[in-house]
Amino acid sequence: MSVRNAESAALDRARLKESFSSVPVGVKLLDGPIVPGNPAIFQMSINRSPRFGEYFQVWPGARDNELEVLSADTSIQQLVLRVREPRRRFVQIVRKGPFSSLESLEAQLRSSGGRLLKETRYDWRVEMWTPSLDRRYLCGRDDLHLFIAQVRDGDTVPQAHESLKPGDVRQAERLEPGSVLRQGEWFFVRPSVEEKERLEQDLRERSRALRPSAPVGEGGRPHVADFVATVDRRIRGPHREHRRTEVYARGAVRHPDHGPLWLAEWMKAVRNREIGQARSLTPRITWID
Repeated sequence: MSVRNAESAALDRARLKESFSSVPVGVKLLDGPIVPGNPAIFQMSINRSPRFGEYFQVWPGARDNELEVLSADTSIQQLVLRVREPRRRFVQIVRKGPFSSLESLEAQLRSSGGRLLKETRYDWRVEMWTPSLDRRYLCGRDDLHLFIAQVRDGDTVPQAHESLKPGDVRQAERLEPGSVLRQGEWFFVRPSVEEKERLEQDLRERSRALRPSAPVGEGGRPHVADFVATVDRRIRGPHREHRRTEVYARGAVRHPDHGPLWLAEWMKAVRNREIGQARSLTPRITWID
């Protein structure tokens, strides 16, 4: 790298660090990639230090990658980070574990345009490509801990929050402002009259519909509620009938990264619209939830 390029790179890093400092969260710009085998791609994670607490780690990747903090909200300690990088191939190692399977991995690869290269006793090696388009990441503090969430759109923190809301949540907020509750990536919405009747019927007719101290959704570190009920709803489309599972929760909802949430009545659990929930295939981003 020439002296001029080195000075330009140092200036870019200084600007990025200064932008992160606009909200009171720690950030460390790394001198090397988090995933050593993929040095050209942008990578970001959350690390914990006994001395400094939680902080963001950022590896900008190749010089032609673009990183920019678009906006920040100091009152809630959150910001929107824009990332753009050329389309690049990279190889990711996906570790095998109790919450992973070849079938789910292949489904993720089909949806993301990747492919399986090799399987070993302990992991899968997959080929992935960085998307050559602008991406937005909502970063900062949520409740007890730092988080990173890729959002669909939004240049400001309020816009990014709005993009995370599914249609059910937006409709509930319009009809009954203040009624929607949230814990992490889960919204809890008061069910409609039809949904409540369907839930009550299921609870009467199916003994296994109600589960005490059960996870609200899938994942290695799920949110757990005192009571969880699932309703298999069959919806008839123009060509075929398909099934959609509705999840309801009641009582205390707990997660190690969030304060407890109390649901005095049955509430429908709706996951947010965060991109990249197939986290095993996003080595450039690791976060906590």
